[in-house]
Amino acid sequence: MKVEQRGNVAYLTISRPPLNIINLEMINEITQALDGLATKQELNVLVVRSGLDNIFSAGADV
Repeated sequence: MKVEQRGNVAYLTISRPPLNIINLEMINEITQALDGLATKQELNVLVVRSGLDNIFSAGADV
């Protein structure tokens, strides 16, 4: 997972090949990233995107 900020926009890019299946570890990483971004008052937009071609996420590993 990658977090970057450009001006007032933050980008959270998930990348867990081959299908970006969300597991507990990824949920914890996303939560930590969101907690960090929540303190930045200059942010107006959060874009959540995939680092993989042709797929966002195939779902969750339960």
